[in-house]
Order: sequence, then structure tokens, then C-alpha cells
Amino acid sequence: MEPFQEAAARVQASTVKVWREIGEGLGTAFYIGEGQFVTAGHVVAGETHVLLTNAVHDYSAVARVVGWLSEEGGDLAIIAVTHVPQPRSKAHSPLAPLKLAGVLDAGQEVGVAGYPSGFNEADLRNPAAVTRGVLSRHHREGNITYVQTDAAVNPGNSGGPLFDLNGQVAGVVTWKFISSEGVGFAVAEPSLSRLLGNIRTMAAKNLSCMVSQSAVQPAGVAGIVCTVTDDAGWLVAGIAVSADIVQGDGRFADIGKVATDERGQATLAYLAPSTAGLAVIEIRAGALRAFAEVAIASNVSIVSSDAPEWVEMLSESRITVTVTDDEGVLVGGVPISIEKIEGGGLVDAPGEMTFDGRASFTFYAPNDTGKAVFLVRAGDAAKGQQIQETITVLIGDAPAPALPSRRDEPPARQTSWSEPLTPGTWNLVWNGADDAAPSDGVTAGVVAISWWNGEAWDSYFPSAGNVPGLNTLASLSKGAAYWVVVE
Repeated sequence: MEPFQEAAARVQASTVKVWREIGEGLGTAFYIGEGQFVTAGHVVAGETHVLLTNAVHDYSAVARVVGWLSEEGGDLAIIAVTHVPQPRSKAHSPLAPLKLAGVLDAGQEVGVAGYPSGFNEADLRNPAAVTRGVLSRHHREGNITYVQTDAAVNPGNSGGPLFDLNGQVAGVVTWKFISSEGVGFAVAEPSLSRLLGNIRTMAAKNLSCMVSQSAVQPAGVAGIVCTVTDDAGWLVAGIAVSADIVQGDGRFADIGKVATDERGQATLAYLAPSTAGLAVIEIRAGALRAFAEVAIASNVSIVSSDAPEWVEMLSESRITVTVTDDEGVLVGGVPISIEKIEGGGLVDAPGEMTFDGRASFTFYAPNDTGKAVFLVRAGDAAKGQQIQETITVLIGDAPAPALPSRRDEPPARQTSWSEPLTPGTWNLVWNGADDAAPSDGVTAGVVAISWWNGEAWDSYFPSAGNVPGLNTLASLSKGAAYWVVVE
């Protein structure tokens, strides 16, 4: 197969017909990756959604119009599907994106792929038509560069690719001289990339960013996931995302290469400095701005868990380990491991790092009574930052209730918490009845019980009574951890 035929076959496979509905064709488009297709602006002007079909891959999908430019402004458009294009059957391969060729010279051989008008439903069964010619010359109108070609361009070809012998896109077909045969025009580099970038920037209206770890240890890593949408909430792909640290220290990995994918998302990797502090980060996507904060906690110093005191034989228990620094800040991105060092049963270990200060594992109890002891390691031993704690769980029947106190002894301050209640602030596990009233966890001296719901603190203050808005903690869940403040 000669070079032109190979290039034409590659381009045909990524070129689609654009329909308002079956039987009413609008023009041609081609796939450029991240769920996006390029076409001519006048093909989709006034449309919000169009239908795309490609017979080579047995592909069809409804696409939304991301944005378009008028004929005077460049006559280009971007349309997008929600997911990377896939064929309807496994017998066909997915569409492959076409790359831009850069600036070509006059006289180079080129081809045009598209769907000339008049074939209607036949285009559902046939690939894009291909014509052959040369790049005649460059033509400039205002600040837009076009290339002229003698490859046949017909109504319906608008939005199709003008391609070189490598199967790369040298331009997007937009217009021709009706009075002259063999005089067609395509928007080409250096204008093509700039205009497509303008369409994406104009479409992007909202930027939201979420930090995977609100606090990391020194030299830790936090991911910042940013999402770009348009006015209607549709995801916008291909938007360059960058960031600067406006307060604090640290740096980013590969910041110059990040752009939103077909999900409208881009992830920035923030590399924390070796000292504690706070980093305030400004994220930019086109004209949009957003801010994120990452705390760099002091070294890990506390490991706690919500492990129950006992479990039944052959039971399954999900246990969460919490890692904080010496100021009680939950520390994410901490290397963590769980090892069973005594007793039977199996352990489904957590991931390699804590997520926002927590990591969970599952313990499958054996068919024997006794106890299981787990060794928890948190932190980087190579940096001298690792701490170790053990967790002990009894296996078998529930422990017998404690004998009543003698009348001449002071009243006990222990209810159903995992440890006796003594003055101070403690992270304790509720081992009493599930869905218990918060007042069940109160003895003399308890002034507050609080629980982090993932977004805010829910609290119970015995002294608040029925004051509206103060007591937001509705119940106590067995096996959950709470902050208990005791006078």
C-alpha cells in the first residue's frame, strides 16, 4: 500500500459524519482525543447536540457542542462526547485521535476526507470519501491562516480534515470558491491550535478543586483534582491547568503538562516541603481561578483505632486506624502497614498510605477463642519518623459485665467507652448499644462529645439542653470513634 493510501485509511477511521438526525446530515468532523471532535463552526451553529457516526468502527454517539466560532472568527467548532469513543461491538476497534501536522509547504501532497452531500443513509454504511491533491499555497485573512488546495472539496466536506502523507491534520476544511473548481480552503497552523484553544477557554465557566489530603507529613504528597465545566455543567476537556504556591513552600510535579481529560478533570501533584506549615495554592484554568490549602503537619506521633474489644468467632470486622500529629491534626499520605503478630484469623491490609489521616483493614476472625494482636506501623522508618502501636481484639463470647461497685467506693466514670473517662480530651471508641442516644455516653464530668462527619463536626453538649443548633450529634454508633471532653 502506497503512503497516501495508508494515510487515507488512518484518517477515514477517525472521521465521522455529523447529523442533526438520521437523514439530515450537516457535515464532517474528526476525532482529536479526550472525547473531543473538531468540525467547522457553520456545521453546528445553533445546535446544542448532534449525532456522530462512523462506519469503519460501527460507531455512533450523541455529542454536545462545546463551542463554535463564526465564519469571520475562524469558522471552527469543538463537539464532545462524555466518554472516549468506543465501537458498538468488540469486533471493531475504538476511534484513534488524529494529530496536528504543523505548518506544511506549498506543493506537498495532501488529501481531504469527508462526507459529500447527497448520500444520506448510505453514509451509515460507508467510510468518509477521500480526494487527493496538493497544498497550493498559504492564504491569510486578518489574523487567520488558511491553506488552499486543489483536492476536491464539496458541500458536506465542511469540518473534515485536510491531511498529509503521515495521516496528520494539516487543516480543517471550511470553505471553497463556488465559481471555481479546485479551489478549497482549510484553517491551518499556526491559527488552528490557537483558535481551538480560544473555543475551550470561552466554554470554561467553572473551576472547582478538591485536595485529596487536607494535611500531609513533611515531604509528603497531596493530589489536587480540578474539574472544569461550562455554564450548563458539562465537562470541558483540553483546558490547560497550572498552579502557583502563593503562601508557604513546596513544589509541583510536571506542572507544565497538565490539561483536563474527557472527564473535565486534571490532577496536580503537590510535593510538600520538609518543614511543617501551611501551603496556599492558586490554580488557574484559562481565565478561571481557584484556591486550595494543604497543611504540612509535624511528624506523626499518635496512632489510634476503632477496633472493638471483642468479636465473635468467624466474624468479619472493618477496623479504621487514625494517624495524627502531636497537635491532633489528621495526617494523610503517611506510609502505613498492618501485621498480625499473634492469634489466628486473616487480615486484609489497607493501602500503602493513609487517606486524610485514616486507613482501614478487615479482620476475619478464626473459629477459635482467644485473641488477635496487630502491629501498626505508621511513618517512614528511613527518615526516623515511624511509630508503632499494637491493637488487641478478643475472640469469642462477649466479656462478662463488671461487678457493681461497693457502696463505699467512689462512683465509676466508665460507661461503654473503650477507655475509662478521666479529665482531658480523648479519642475514644463507643462500645455501647448501636444508635444510642448521646446522653448514654455522658457521666459526671463529660462536657462534650464530637464526631467528624466528613465535612463538619457534629457535637453533643450535655449542658446545652434543647438549645436549637447546638446539639447536632444525633446518636452514637457502636465501633465509631468520638472526641470526648472530660472536666
